Amino acid sequence: MADNPQKPNAGMYVLYGVVAGMLAGVIVGVLIDNLSIGIGGGMFLGALVSSAFIARMNRPPGSGR
Repeated sequence: MADNPQKPNAGMYVLYGVVAGMLAGVIVGVLIDNLSIGIGGGMFLGALVSSAFIARMNRPPGSGR
C-alpha cells in the first residue's frame, strides 16, 4: 500500500479546537471554582473559533478581505 498523506479535514480542525478549548476550560474552571462551566465554555469557544478558522480557510481567493 502506498503512503498517501492527506490534509486534515474540517472535522479534525473542529476536534482540535474542542480539545484545546476543553484543556483551557479546565484551567479556567479551576480558577473560578466551577469546573463544569469552565470545560463547557471552553469546548464551545474552541468549536466556535475553529469553525471561524475553517470558514476563512475555505473562502475562495479574492473574496472579501
